[in-house]
Amino acid sequence: MKKPRKKFKFTIIHVLVIMFILLVAGYSYMIISTYKFNHTTHVLDFSDANKSKKGVIEFDDVKITIGLRRGNNVSWENAEDFDDDWKIVPGSSVGAIFEAKITNLTEHDIENWKLTLEIPEKMAINDGWNGEIEIHQNVETADEVVEKVLFKDKNDATLKLKHVSATGGTVIPLEPGDFFVYYPSEEAKETVIPKTSLQKDKSSSQVIGFIMYFPHTKNKHHEPAFTVGTLEYEMTISIADSKLFVWLLIGTVIWFSIIGSLIVSHFRLKTLVSRQKRDELIIDQSMQTFINFIDSKDPNTRGHSLRVAKFSELLVEKMGYNVIDCKKTYYIALMHDCGKMNIPDEVLLKPGKLTPEEFQIIKDHTKYGSQMLKDFNSIEDIDVGARYHHEKYDGTGYPEGLKGEEIPLIARIICIADSFDAMNSKRCYRDRLPKDYILKELKDNAGKQFDPELVEVFLELIEEGKIQIGEVREDTK
Repeated sequence: MKKPRKKFKFTIIHVLVIMFILLVAGYSYMIISTYKFNHTTHVLDFSDANKSKKGVIEFDDVKITIGLRRGNNVSWENAEDFDDDWKIVPGSSVGAIFEAKITNLTEHDIENWKLTLEIPEKMAINDGWNGEIEIHQNVETADEVVEKVLFKDKNDATLKLKHVSATGGTVIPLEPGDFFVYYPSEEAKETVIPKTSLQKDKSSSQVIGFIMYFPHTKNKHHEPAFTVGTLEYEMTISIADSKLFVWLLIGTVIWFSIIGSLIVSHFRLKTLVSRQKRDELIIDQSMQTFINFIDSKDPNTRGHSLRVAKFSELLVEKMGYNVIDCKKTYYIALMHDCGKMNIPDEVLLKPGKLTPEEFQIIKDHTKYGSQMLKDFNSIEDIDVGARYHHEKYDGTGYPEGLKGEEIPLIARIICIADSFDAMNSKRCYRDRLPKDYILKELKDNAGKQFDPELVEVFLELIEEGKIQIGEVREDTK
């Protein structure tokens, strides 16, 4: 039996608590970072783009292509023209269909986007599809007019913007510096531009179209460059897309698996403890029966073994041992005097002073006890307590004259408990000794008969009232 080391015990509960904290922190970080990512507005200014060629505005995340729509009937001449005040006059103007294609280059969906284009020269917008177009007119003057127009539903009578009703429909004149903002149509499923993983599908890009008229121009292939503008958008990710989510999911499964195992182990342990209690009860009853034989042989020391066992158990508990070691100590101490069964009654019960020969017979009870218990394998070292509990710390004890820590700890514990009970009990040859005398004997024999460290602990138990002097409690009789 070794002294317990006072150190931190890292248990499975500590592992579970640490795992739980890490999982909560991980999930919290993932939720917060995902929320922030999904609610961050990105603004791309055309001036910051990599303009590799006319009409192509490329960023790390997005590519925007703006120009005439390819194919037939893209541009046409119009018999009508507009003067400088945008009144219809005879002549010729050109109409053209423009497209702006927005391609998602990222691994995340683009949502809640809007495209702003500044007018590079004098022109008029005639149509746009499918979403709303917010037109900013007269931006360079103090008379700016702003209005959202859904061209398919527009009503000239309610239009606040300056406009002209021409043969080709309503045209809204714009000057350099004016601009319009395109808001995608949810009905036309333009609001989301899918991530790159779907890039082979045409839906990975969104295309918007608008018709522009150019006055005093007879070139049907006239194509002004829209070089000023911005694209605003948000990108969305799912929590499940995060690599951290996979690790957290694995950690969660492991955590719940451990919890499940602990629950199963708890019920198994509960059954085992119940069985162990029954076994302990059998051991207790068996040992108590044997102790009754010893007590019946020497009525003067009735209850001595039980009290020594209790004092020894209190001592190791105070020293910090676990429940199992405390119970083991109790059993070993309980059997420390079993060897007295082999001592003749005339020697054991003699009221007067023993002769040297008789005292040697008494001393032999340690050897007899050790011999009796050597095959008792259910409790480790149970024979050690019986053999060495009369060894003294200074080496003057018996049966082998062991010294200091050569004496097994369990024997040193029983030694002080045994001596204390002998002094605190009435014997056939003397009365119970006074309290002051007992305390003095314990202190004076520290380092001689007793382990000095154990004496300090034992005195603390007396001071705390857990071991009482001058009183033999009924539960230890």
